[in-house]
Amino acid sequence: MSFLYNLTENCARKAASIPPKLAGKIDKSIAFIHLPKCGGTSVHTAISRHYRADHISYLDPTASANASKSSQMEMLAFRKSLLAYELAKQGDRRFISGHWPVDEGLVTAHMPNWAFITILRDPVERWLSNYFFNRHRSDNRNHFGTELDLDAYLDTKDAIENGKLYLSFCNGGEMPEGDLSGPIARAIGVFSKFDLVGTLDDMDGFLDGFEQRWKVRPTLSLSNMSPATKPDREKALSGAILERIEQICAPDRQIYDAAKRARTPLSKPS
Repeated sequence: MSFLYNLTENCARKAASIPPKLAGKIDKSIAFIHLPKCGGTSVHTAISRHYRADHISYLDPTASANASKSSQMEMLAFRKSLLAYELAKQGDRRFISGHWPVDEGLVTAHMPNWAFITILRDPVERWLSNYFFNRHRSDNRNHFGTELDLDAYLDTKDAIENGKLYLSFCNGGEMPEGDLSGPIARAIGVFSKFDLVGTLDDMDGFLDGFEQRWKVRPTLSLSNMSPATKPDREKALSGAILERIEQICAPDRQIYDAAKRARTPLSKPS
């Protein structure tokens, strides 16, 4: 149990910069489902400033990936179990944040006590951001890094699964195969239960919805930027490659488009 506690509770590097005068202003426990490469690092940092440091739990992605291997568990299944643990803990006005997979049952069971929020990004833009970040990163090469150029990467299992990230994260971390109509519908249903869903192309709308619900408007700043330069991206892309990426991202495109159609803003009715 001490290992589990340390993995999810060691938030010192995230909480150290929280100004005391801002801590504890949000009167609600919030679970931020941080979907990779959707601007979530900035959102986590901004919201954290409004909670006491000892009320924040942050999922360390590298530690959880390594721990899942040593535990001989699939990584997202391991992370889902950590989320269930965090949601079940007692205490008021807590903030938890991380690359947590969810499903309808988990969200429904904890809706009375927790507000679920997330940020989505155009699936192709998210896919490209994820690829270029991992291709050009200088640190932690073994954690999702790749040495492959874009054309070669498109033929890998990682490339295909990267186009179904929303699908997987909203189906409990499982990676559906075959007929995806059911899993896509379930993912759309999961997002419909969230208290607030924003998109990276309309962060003002997300912040407006946040302020309306919790009387606080977090201040965002850019962080965790891609190490790839604009010329890197332009050199690697062509019309044919973009068409292939759009095909790969088709499942997530359906989920994203459904969420955008539902928003005004993307949130449950008050």
